[in-house]
Amino acid sequence: MCLFRTVPTTSSPCGRTAAHATARDSPGLLYESCARLCRSYAQQAKLEAGVMRALVRITCIGTFLVTLNIVAFAADAPGSNHHALDGLQFKGETGEQGKGDHHEDTITFKGGMFRSLDCESWGFGPAPYTVRKDGESYHFSATLQSPNRGRLEWKGTITGDTAEAAFRWLHERWYWNIDRQYWFKGTRHTDQ
Repeated sequence: MCLFRTVPTTSSPCGRTAAHATARDSPGLLYESCARLCRSYAQQAKLEAGVMRALVRITCIGTFLVTLNIVAFAADAPGSNHHALDGLQFKGETGEQGKGDHHEDTITFKGGMFRSLDCESWGFGPAPYTVRKDGESYHFSATLQSPNRGRLEWKGTITGDTAEAAFRWLHERWYWNIDRQYWFKGTRHTDQ
């Protein structure tokens, strides 16, 4: 038995109206009409959501590519110093700041990578370096990583045939952390 005799305008769950349908005349008609409208709007919503996802993806990819091109252009721009130190090698002394001990080390710049031969013996491999020219001096920095001894953060200046640098050994562990300062001072050396 029907509770409604006539339903001149009935709101569906989709927010649409089924005009002139009565529950008494055709109880399934109202349901079918609402169901058809709901399916139609669900399909349209899926389509719109898919289009929005595609637009977001395209925008993200486009932004990434533009950023990549800008970075590549800046790195290869005339006057760029990103490999300005390549081919240089300095031999000198290194030690912990505030301690009297020191020993020999050789630092090199090759293929955009910075190396410390002494640090390599402790597991700190070559790393990319950055460089900035300031008048007659070049300021460089590099972070050497070790799989089990932490990292070394190098910052130095090269003026003429002299290199001076400070580097910091950082190693975080659960039982204590290492944070030590070291120095390097060397002169330009060429392999013979």
